Amino acid sequence: MEKASEIPLWSSKPNSRAAVWVASVVLLSLGAVGAVWSSAGLIKGRASKHWQPVSGKVVSLRWHSPSDGPNYPTIEYAFDYKGVEHKGNRIAFGPASTASSRLAGLVAGDPITVYMDPVRPEETVIEPGPSRFAAGGLAISTGLVLVGLCVPLIDRVARAQQT
Repeated sequence: MEKASEIPLWSSKPNSRAAVWVASVVLLSLGAVGAVWSSAGLIKGRASKHWQPVSGKVVSLRWHSPSDGPNYPTIEYAFDYKGVEHKGNRIAFGPASTASSRLAGLVAGDPITVYMDPVRPEETVIEPGPSRFAAGGLAISTGLVLVGLCVPLIDRVARAQQT
């Protein structure tokens, strides 16, 4: 009677084939999430260029200082639409580095132009259009997906050449 071979759950020997697949899955996952996030920013950003501008007011504006990097703002603004007060906090679709300069010097109570989706007034933004980083994020994410797809193929070619 033959003893069934066991597959160890953990081995001290490096398993390069498993490492290749893990690396591929990680790259594909990161790339897919980044591509979805960047695409959503591009799509909503482009749509926001056609949204209705409304007059609003700054409810609060705070500047945060991370230990590394430039200061960044968080804002809350309010506006009336069809007799109903709405609040929002989105500065831009994506990183708001260019929009942040427009907020310098504002204080609570100051007027501000808010761009609002008339179909969904809860969808608002201060700086309409896609962030300049959204396209770069999509390109990087697509690159991660492509590398994630190529890693197993390169591994297969390298193994075939070794035999």
